[in-house]
Amino acid sequence: MQPKVAIQYIAYWSPEASKDIDACMTSLLALDYDRDHVRLIVVDNPSPHGSARPQFEEKWMHNAQLPEIEFVDSPVNDGFSGGHNRAYEHSHAWGADYIYLLNQDALIDPGVVVEAVAYAQTHPNTPIVQSLVVSEQDRSSVDSYGNVLHYLGFGYQDPDGHRSHFYASGAGLLIRTDVLDELGGLFDTPYFMYHEDTDLSWRARLAGYEIGTAETSILYHRYEFSRSILKFYWMERNRFLTHVTHLKWGTLLLMWPMMKVMELGTLVFALKNGWFLTKLSVYGHFWKPSTWRYIWQRRRLIRAIRRVDDRDLLALMAPAIEAQEVANPLLDKIANPMLRLYYRFLMVIVRW
Repeated sequence: MQPKVAIQYIAYWSPEASKDIDACMTSLLALDYDRDHVRLIVVDNPSPHGSARPQFEEKWMHNAQLPEIEFVDSPVNDGFSGGHNRAYEHSHAWGADYIYLLNQDALIDPGVVVEAVAYAQTHPNTPIVQSLVVSEQDRSSVDSYGNVLHYLGFGYQDPDGHRSHFYASGAGLLIRTDVLDELGGLFDTPYFMYHEDTDLSWRARLAGYEIGTAETSILYHRYEFSRSILKFYWMERNRFLTHVTHLKWGTLLLMWPMMKVMELGTLVFALKNGWFLTKLSVYGHFWKPSTWRYIWQRRRLIRAIRRVDDRDLLALMAPAIEAQEVANPLLDKIANPMLRLYYRFLMVIVRW
């Protein structure tokens, strides 16, 4: 008997989203999984453009070829993280053994779920399994075999499978539900978007689990970095939050000199690319007492989860930033050699 899998799908309505939803639902018609053991949980995050419910009711809610759809009207838009947390409440109530997170702008290969489940079942210490993410625009091109985390918190996709993968992408992600209580839940709602998958994977690694990629579980994703660059506030804010909550104070202190150097570089990059004021607003977030109350609360959770030392996790992180989207001569010729040298220093001196 196949395990019960709840596919979680967060809808956010816009004219462009209408095409994404139809394309994704059409791909799900061919899903290769027992319909009695799979359910589609759709959470509709409120949008100024309207609701996705009419489109689902007109085209998809009563389509017998799809998994049974449970449609949830969210009272607030609390982003990717909050939407999936709300979906998980329904997945848990249904008794799901696994949840599969599916991006709105993704398409699936028919075996995406069954192959991911097969991988998870043959790797019992790997409760988080990413699908192979292939470019929807060019299906001969892999976007991600897994995600790389630089030791200063910058995350990026691995398009060739040659790098150490620290975290799994939330775009197409299978998670065994029995570990989520141990890890303090699914996502942390205040993340809203970006780095929530880093946080989840980091918590899993702290608890002693592995993160896997099922290369026969294929997801097609329409990823456009130019569209995401507008979200730098969340990317930078959440990068800092994850580091400050997950690393021991001693490790952070040792990282501090290189963090300051990279911040200067990031400020220059922000100024050059038109989001300098957004970058400054990130600093403002950390002047709020409520932010530090939140940080102390999360650090208590991390202490309760921790079974693995910082040094062992640093060994899984990248010493240099090799993301294609931000490649430039200054980074390649000056910053990355400095980062590699400092990483070697950290690996010698960090002992806990």
